[in-house]
Amino acid sequence: MADFGLGKFLNSKATLLTQSRMALGTDAYAPPEQRENSRDVKEEADIYSLGKILYEMLTYDIPHSVDFEKIPNSKLKFIIRKATNHNKDRRYKSIKELRDQLNVIMGNTGTAKNLSVQFNELYKSYMNENEIGKLKEMCDLLLKHNDDYILYTEDFMKLDEITLAIMSANHQDEFFEILQNYFSIADGNHIYSFTDKICDFIFDRLIVCLRSNMDLYERAFETVLRVGHNHNRFHIARKFSREIENISDEEVDYKMCIGEVLANNQMAAKWVKYYVHEHQLCDYLAKEIDKY
Repeated sequence: MADFGLGKFLNSKATLLTQSRMALGTDAYAPPEQRENSRDVKEEADIYSLGKILYEMLTYDIPHSVDFEKIPNSKLKFIIRKATNHNKDRRYKSIKELRDQLNVIMGNTGTAKNLSVQFNELYKSYMNENEIGKLKEMCDLLLKHNDDYILYTEDFMKLDEITLAIMSANHQDEFFEILQNYFSIADGNHIYSFTDKICDFIFDRLIVCLRSNMDLYERAFETVLRVGHNHNRFHIARKFSREIENISDEEVDYKMCIGEVLANNQMAAKWVKYYVHEHQLCDYLAKEIDKY
């Protein structure tokens, strides 16, 4: 984890290392969640520390606290405020997202142009000119920036179901790889209401493109179930239940996939059980859900 408090100042034998609460790191740079449980920190903690480092570079103060009155006109004020938010869910989702926004604020606008702006220009051009080649460029952009949260959760999720179907039909290998990336990003922490949009995007627009790929079909249902359970979203529970009810009796393979999803996510299966029982299920899935 990034923590300048673990290093030494040049020309000094001292460090800021402290044993406060026996947590590795210093109070000046450590995020609130690290003080509570130093074993359960993730990238959000690095982002918090980087925000404190930026503040220290501007003020020369050891950042035990952040006083925004000391940097009232700094271009970095917004970034520092977001990076050092006590609520880790409101910080940047990744170091890359922080870096990209830093580039924009400091005048390196190529970052924005190469990602969101470029993606949306390609989509607009495709819609206006019906040029299939633009879809390939959109795929390439998504694959090149395969961990970009904004690109996948804002820009990619704007695509309509027809565009997604055409992209899948014409660039299937690339499209399936993009979906692997998308599910990895979607299966994480988000603003609570946004999780409903993830569910709706997957079931209303994506799922029809996955009928030929059982692995991704299963991954789609698993992502929705896990996100719904982790965020306790009843909209997702109901939609998940309706979706599996709509699988016809002849589609045995798809029902087996859902059975695997439930078996591999037993706590989530127990959570969704009440909502599933509001719908008509085949005997196999009814017995599966009753195990939990």
